[in-house]
Amino acid sequence: MNYLLNILGEVVYSKYVATEKTEIDLNNFQNGIYFIKVISKDKEVIMKTKKN
Repeated sequence: MNYLLNILGEVVYSKYVATEKTEIDLNNFQNGIYFIKVISKDKEVIMKTKKN
């Protein structure tokens, strides 16, 4: 499962992904800092990204 969270920690996008690779199109989101949270069956990763 992939989640996109805003700076307040609110989920603004989520998507179930069954593959190892995916893309999230940020064009429809406001500029700012976002966190991408990826959860797989054996680990959880959170990455920070900035949209200009």
